[in-house]
Amino acid sequence: MPFKIDITQIQKAALRSIPLTFRLTSLPHESHALLDRILEAYLVELGQERILEPLSYCLKELIMNAQKAHVKRLYFEEKGLDILNEEDYEKGMPDFRRESAERLEHWLELLKEKSLVIGVTFHTTAGSLTIAVRNRTELTPREQTRIFDR
Repeated sequence: MPFKIDITQIQKAALRSIPLTFRLTSLPHESHALLDRILEAYLVELGQERILEPLSYCLKELIMNAQKAHVKRLYFEEKGLDILNEEDYEKGMPDFRRESAERLEHWLELLKEKSLVIGVTFHTTAGSLTIAVRNRTELTPREQTRIFDR
């Protein structure tokens, strides 16, 4: 999110119950403070600023998970593996974590090139805040099972 924000516009969106969506391909560390300012503006409007820190942590975790899902698909594609095929999945996963960390810049560049976007939507309604983090990556059956098990 390498851009400046107008807090007054965010406050207006919160007051008027207008959904506000930010689109990003990744969440670089330098954007964390900006994301916190946006979240804080919403929470102040709702009188809930005391939950900024834990909610900020959860939001960043969700964004990073969405980014990781995109990177995983790119990784499997680059390796010529089908993420939906159990055998290919077993073959690809052992090195995924290491390679995704070691070649992070490569993956971040590919995310931009392929326009793999994560949408973060803030929306206030009736005194509550809904935050949605979405990507266009469909969960594999194995990923769904893992999520439900947790």
